[in-house]
Formats: sequence, structure tokens, C-alpha cells
Amino acid sequence: MTFKEKVRNIWDYDKWFIIGGIFVAIMVFLFIKDVFFKETADFQIVSVSVGYLSKENVETTERYFSSFAPDKDGDGVSTVNLLNIEFSPEHAKNPQLDRDASTQLIAELSLQQNCLFIIDKANFEAIWKGDYSSLCDLSSLSEKFEEGTFFIPISQTAIKDNLPFYDEDLLFIIRIPYDNRYKDDYELYLKLAESLLNS
Repeated sequence: MTFKEKVRNIWDYDKWFIIGGIFVAIMVFLFIKDVFFKETADFQIVSVSVGYLSKENVETTERYFSSFAPDKDGDGVSTVNLLNIEFSPEHAKNPQLDRDASTQLIAELSLQQNCLFIIDKANFEAIWKGDYSSLCDLSSLSEKFEEGTFFIPISQTAIKDNLPFYDEDLLFIIRIPYDNRYKDDYELYLKLAESLLNS
């Protein structure tokens, strides 16, 4: 049997194993690429609000916050990722959307590296319930605020002028991580917030 005939014979009997093997190899390559070579932003800001925020507005928000962000990883570029968690508005309640949003919010709150939040009053009150010991006193970042200011409406910041698509009643807060492993990250979030609040 010639080499060509052997190849044809192998292909006739094993082509599905070969195709399957190629497919698995491609999937493994894409998984490794996504996990180990994925570019990550210097900072992540969590936005919790009622209603839809378009992709264009998300990107505008990311660019805006990036202009205040220090270069965390030293690559010469400051990048911010906005995680937008959307709850349905009162006039069009969607229980499934709200359940999914609540689950996502709980998951993000459990991640200590997420420090900066733009959040609606209802969710803020439901989560913190008047105990602000885990929040940064914003008076330490700007003389504009009195001591004991743990949250402010974004209407008191430059956000309202530069990102007009946000509801002015949303609150700006910085959460203090209780895990010391994130202390350095927290200090960088404070620098970002200080630049923003004094702009």
C-alpha cells in the first residue's frame, strides 16, 4: 500500500476523530489565550442603576474615568473597565432581570478589589443599612466635603457635566477592602477618586 493510499485509508476510517481532535485543540488554544493572555483594565468601576446604559455610554464612561486613573500596571496607559449592573425601572418591572442583577451585585460585593461604586439610593440603602464603617470618608480626598461624608450624589461632582446620561441622584462611594491584600489597589483607587472629586 502506497503512502497516499495509507493516508486515504486513515482519513476514511478516522476522519471524525481527526476533526474532533482539531476542534478540541482549537478550543483549548482559545481557552488558554483568553485566560492567560487577556488584557485587564487597571481599574474596575461598578455602576448599579435602574434602566439601560448603552454600549456607547459605557465606553464614554470608561474613557472619562481613565483620564483620572493612575497607570497601575506601568504599561503607559491608564484603563478603566465599567461593570454596569442594571435593574429594571418601576414602570416595566422584570423579575428575572432584577434577580440576575442582584446576584451579580452580590458577587461583585464579595470581590474586595472592587472599591469604587456609582449606585442608586435604593440598592445603597439595602446593602449598607446606615452602617458606613466600610466606606471611605470623602472629606479625606477633597475639602469640598465635610467630615463624615461617606457618599455624595454625582450631581456634586464633575460627573454630572461630563456624563449627562447618568441620573443625578446616583451616589458616588468608595468601599474600603477589609482584606489587606488589596490595600495597594485601594490606595490607587483613592488617587483616582481624589483627582475626580477635585476636578
